[in-house]
Amino acid sequence: MTAKILVVGATGINKQELVKHLTSMGVSVLALVCNLDKICSLAFEHVEVVEGDFSQPNSLNKAMEGIDKAYITTTFAPYAVEMMPTRLSIKLT
Repeated sequence: MTAKILVVGATGINKQELVKHLTSMGVSVLALVCNLDKICSLAFEHVEVVEGDFSQPNSLNKAMEGIDKAYITTTFAPYAVEMMPTRLSIKLT
């Protein structure tokens, strides 16, 4: 059984390359995007797409189900530090 990896912000340029690399190795990817209109670039085998936004923690519940690992990086934003406890508590609860 292969690991299922959550890739947050999967429509970004760097994350798209990560998704391509992971799927080329047969890894199942759960791509978290904040805008479903951008998913056409993620049309790879082994990719499931879910919509969510860290500013709305309840929207992340589906993304956290059944994953083995997560690749999460954030952009610089004034609210990023304040949101970190919210991000961590989502995985732990």
